[in-house]
Amino acid sequence: MNYRFSKRRMVLKLAAAAVSFGMLGMTASAQGFPDRTITLVVPFAAGGSTDVVARVIAQKMGDELGQQIVVENVAGAGGNLGADRVARAEPDGYTILMGTVATHALNPLILKTKLYDPEKDFAPVSLLVVVPNVLVVNPKLNVNSVEELIALLKAEPDKHAYASSGNGTPLHLSGELFKSMAGVSMQHVPYKGSGPALNDLLGNQISIMFDNLPSSSGHMKSGTLRALGVTT
Repeated sequence: MNYRFSKRRMVLKLAAAAVSFGMLGMTASAQGFPDRTITLVVPFAAGGSTDVVARVIAQKMGDELGQQIVVENVAGAGGNLGADRVARAEPDGYTILMGTVATHALNPLILKTKLYDPEKDFAPVSLLVVVPNVLVVNPKLNVNSVEELIALLKAEPDKHAYASSGNGTPLHLSGELFKSMAGVSMQHVPYKGSGPALNDLLGNQISIMFDNLPSSSGHMKSGTLRALGVTT
């Protein structure tokens, strides 16, 4: 499948859904919606890019709607647990999901046991952000470029490991694609989100990570992480 065509088609679908949602919203607003707190479920641990974006969105939504938007982190299974939590909730608009490519594209294709149907169990509202992934290392790892990292991994196969936000996530697949294209070997250590993985990367418990750019950018600017490449 042509990736650019597929992405363009998905954006158009999301835009159409956003229009439909807006029309429904006007009807609901006339009936007093929302009249209580809305829960925005983030299917990953706090501190990652999905969580960061969700908290910005929650604050703006709360200001616009005049109701509190509570962010609830339900981490685990590469986003599956949080998505399943929303799929099982009452379809009344008071429980919404910060969906990602992991919850709605990768997991349904990769996992044998499917907890939810990404199309039937959810109504898309809007495409919020598109972010690149970034390859970052702890500065104590003596590499300053992708080329130097590849050379190190070839010289010391399976000695090093990389972190991701969970099995089957885009960050995990970024790492596996890198290994395949570069012809190197390193272990994968999955976490329940970018936040916990970043904590161990900053503490040098692990030295390499593929992350979303927003959650790593502050550490890159401060020098506590070193960026080697970006997926744009």
